[in-house]
Amino acid sequence: IKEPVIHWIVFRKFLLTSSGRLKRPGLFAFLMLAFVFVNFALAVLFLLFRAIICLTISLLWCVRVDSSPLPGDLQHLIPVDAAYNSFLCMVSAAHQELNPVNCVWYKTLCPSVYDTWQAQRPTRSAQELKGVRARNRWHVALTLINNPQLQLLEASSGGRGTKASD
Repeated sequence: IKEPVIHWIVFRKFLLTSSGRLKRPGLFAFLMLAFVFVNFALAVLFLLFRAIICLTISLLWCVRVDSSPLPGDLQHLIPVDAAYNSFLCMVSAAHQELNPVNCVWYKTLCPSVYDTWQAQRPTRSAQELKGVRARNRWHVALTLINNPQLQLLEASSGGRGTKASD
C-alpha cells in the first residue's frame, strides 16, 4: 500500500508530467539520493533484526540433543555431534533393554532369566496399599479442586475411570 501511495503522491504529482517526463530533475535527484540513504539505513536495521532472530533460533536449537545440526545421513558419515551420538546411543540401549515386547518374550520364554535381569518391585502389604490408594485419591481430589474443567469432565464420564486413580 505504501509503494503506490508514494509513487502517486511523489512521482505523479510533483516529479512527472502526464506524458511521463521529469518536471523537476533537481528534486528527482535529491529524492533518489534520500531514498537510497533511507534504504541503506533500513538494510542495516533489518540486518540487525535478522541477526538477532537467527542467533536466538540457533541458540534454542543448539540445546536440543535429539536432532543433529548436520543434515540427513551426513551425521552418520561424519560423527561430529557427540551430544546427539550419546543421545542416540541411550535411546537405542533403552529400546533394547526396556522394549515391552522383549520383556514379555523373556518372561514367557524363560522366567528365571527375566527375574535376574529385571529389578524386582518390592511387595507391599495391604496396609501400605491402602495408604497408597488414599494418597492417590487425595491427589485426584486436589487436582479436581484446582481444575474446575476437570470436574466437568469427571461428571460427564459418569464416574468411569475412578479405578485408574488407585
